[in-house]
Amino acid sequence: IHARHSSMGNLATYASGYQASSGVKLLLVMVGLPARGKSFISRKLSRYLNWLGYKCKVFNLGSYRRQNLGSNHSHEWFRADNVEAMKARQQMAEAALDDVLEWYGKENGSIAIFDGTNSTSDRRQLIIQKLQDAETDDL
Repeated sequence: IHARHSSMGNLATYASGYQASSGVKLLLVMVGLPARGKSFISRKLSRYLNWLGYKCKVFNLGSYRRQNLGSNHSHEWFRADNVEAMKARQQMAEAALDDVLEWYGKENGSIAIFDGTNSTSDRRQLIIQKLQDAETDDL
């Protein structure tokens, strides 16, 4: 979770005081190696949060890739030294972040789950920078 202040203290205390009606938006960024359960956890968490009454949505980067670029990619496409693929993956991440911001505004979303590996510090910095550029001080 990236909050406006990174020194949130105890996350459980912060999360337990969260109210969807407060207007505060949360972005949960999943981080981890492929096939380790990020998407499974994202879907289960979203379902639970929606059941509790929060407006929650999963933004899965794999879905963006499959919709925009197809699903027939070899393992070479995911290599860090594949510059073209790296640019395409970056574009998919930016498109997903744009959709998150649009969902916050147009659909009054409360909790977005950004589901992808997000394993590099560059990717995580992109997420932070994109949110700062959008001037979303309440994230």
